[in-house]
Amino acid sequence: MNLPAFTVVITTYQRPDLLTKALESCVLQTYPNLSILVSDDCSGDDTFCVVKRFCDPRIMYFCNSSNVGAQRNLALAISRVNTPFFSILSDDDYLMSDFVDRAMNSFALHPGANLFASSVIAVDIHGFVIDYSSLWPLEGQLDPCDSLPLYLEHNLAWQGVAFRKHYFDMIGGLDLSSLESFDFELLTRALLHSPILYERRPGAIWRFHASNTSTVSTSKSLLPGWFKAWSILRFSDSIPEFQRVLLSHKLLSVLSKKLFWKSLVCLRESNFADYSLLFAGLMSIPVPSVYRFILSFMPPPFACTGFLVPVLELFTSIKALFAPYRRRKVSVLDLFSDSQILEDARRYLA
Repeated sequence: MNLPAFTVVITTYQRPDLLTKALESCVLQTYPNLSILVSDDCSGDDTFCVVKRFCDPRIMYFCNSSNVGAQRNLALAISRVNTPFFSILSDDDYLMSDFVDRAMNSFALHPGANLFASSVIAVDIHGFVIDYSSLWPLEGQLDPCDSLPLYLEHNLAWQGVAFRKHYFDMIGGLDLSSLESFDFELLTRALLHSPILYERRPGAIWRFHASNTSTVSTSKSLLPGWFKAWSILRFSDSIPEFQRVLLSHKLLSVLSKKLFWKSLVCLRESNFADYSLLFAGLMSIPVPSVYRFILSFMPPPFACTGFLVPVLELFTSIKALFAPYRRRKVSVLDLFSDSQILEDARRYLA
């Protein structure tokens, strides 16, 4: 029996050392009918040599003639996918070795679902767990009315998401005008129109570091995708009116929290230009929140004087109380007893 083909798309730019681990996690997938598509955004370094060292015919390497940026590079890479299923992996992340196998088994059992997702573990550069919020309380096949509230409450990292290609194309693919938050907008749109197959078992490890897009994005690049997602939820006819109102309100509340903490980071780093952008973004959100209320007492002319350092330290201490993984220095190896997960984690963290 011929198994459906699956492609893992990896976009990369000037991170050959990290790419080695990402590629290794793809090559070791247990699913047999697999292709790996590497899209190099004109790195001009040892990236091609890293790919070549694997000597694996399943790996296809494409290099852009000029640097087109992360989002456009990803769009080009996905346009080259010619298999019925695919997933996206950043060059600094790592797939569990059974991720594709589990996704394809789920798709075979539920032909009406167009998305598969698993939890994703976020680790710092030392391998300590900093976030595991993508662990949903429910699993199995979830309809939009169930999955969208969970998505907004617990997040969903796209390193652990697999798509049917025809469905991805049908909903319009990537929206590059969403800028840095295009992934959030895409997943909102995808969840709105199809059931998702969710597994709590981790499918990937996401490495969090200073050059992550999510780390460096500001209000200018963050807001477009979130407001597009809000518009999609608020005015879609795929879910009942009362739920549209609740979900769109919840989305703006989550965005308020995100902008609030990013703004405090900017103040601590004396990045007053980005603070002013984030402050304006938070004040423009038409939903009252405790985050908006607090920041309203810290307008840029006053906040940028540096008098708020004690306040910032207090907020940081409070936040640390709700970040048990960061506080306890928990390794992935401490969270699980499953032998396959432990083997994958040791390989990645070595």
